Amino acid sequence: MYNLYGKQKVFKLLDRYDIYDEQQNPVYHVHQDFTFLGNRVNVEKYDNTKSFVIERRILTLMPKYDVTFRDGKSFSIFQRFTFLKKRLEVESNSYSLELRGSFWDLNFEVFNNNIKVGHIEKAFFTWGDTFAITVIDPEFEEELVALMIAIDNIQDSESN
Repeated sequence: MYNLYGKQKVFKLLDRYDIYDEQQNPVYHVHQDFTFLGNRVNVEKYDNTKSFVIERRILTLMPKYDVTFRDGKSFSIFQRFTFLKKRLEVESNSYSLELRGSFWDLNFEVFNNNIKVGHIEKAFFTWGDTFAITVIDPEFEEELVALMIAIDNIQDSESN
């Protein structure tokens, strides 16, 4: 088990930031492309290999994001509104990922086939958005990073 941390700048037009390990070594670089419609985020490992791409679908009632990994696996994360509660769901042919937790508190446990693979939480009272990712199963590291970015993007789009 280990942790990764994403810390964003306070004043930003586009998301460009790094995700660090526990020793403050950069592991991933997050780079949002400018688009008039939708949203596209490219994520690369620090050895310059492309890890995955996140694209926001346009013309949907609730936010929906498609994540495509370099190995061809993919999933979609989308928001559902239930009575007085927001839920995030993951749809995939490659995984059985499930988010359990609170969108309002930005605190989620992530499960695959009912086995906990990680935890994502936002730190409050920090300068800039700061997320902590606890990776329990290293096989799901990139998936956890992708979920963190999508969750942050949903939150940012709602606050604008």
